[in-house]
Amino acid sequence: MDGKDLYFMEPLPNDNGPWVIKGEPREKVRIVKVNRDTQEENIIAESVPFISMVQWNNTGKIVAFGGGERLIIYDTNKDRLLLEDILEEDTISFFFWSPKDENKLYTENNNLSNGSIYYVNSQKKVEADETKEQIYFKGKLDNNYYFATKWFNYDNQNKNMKNDGVRTIIVDKGGNQVK
Repeated sequence: MDGKDLYFMEPLPNDNGPWVIKGEPREKVRIVKVNRDTQEENIIAESVPFISMVQWNNTGKIVAFGGGERLIIYDTNKDRLLLEDILEEDTISFFFWSPKDENKLYTENNNLSNGSIYYVNSQKKVEADETKEQIYFKGKLDNNYYFATKWFNYDNQNKNMKNDGVRTIIVDKGGNQVK
């Protein structure tokens, strides 16, 4: 995010029939990083699903690319992919970086609104039912507020919901519920 590099998605040759007009594209692409000064190109990822979502962490040093239920995380300082083996096996339909921790990425899949949490600094993945976290950041409303899901009346000891389950709420950067 320093402006020195640009990131492109380049389609790969496709013999699988027509391009998708509506819905998730099936095309495979490569992600290419281009240095603006030297024009040097480096392929970051090869033969990945069409990228439909890109988000930077709050420091602007790590970027996540998502599409086709696949997530790719790239560290611009270390010039390498993170959590590559774990992410290759996981199905992820949506993701959002924590505004409090630049190394934490919240995800969901088609079956779980609160899926896994990925910690990029320790290269770990934690499932929703394995953590004591009740707030899952989902998106940014403005510079001060976010929307999130919260587990209400969750019994950590017995790992089950009491009454209310998961609700969408508005929180501040610290994860404090506003509405």
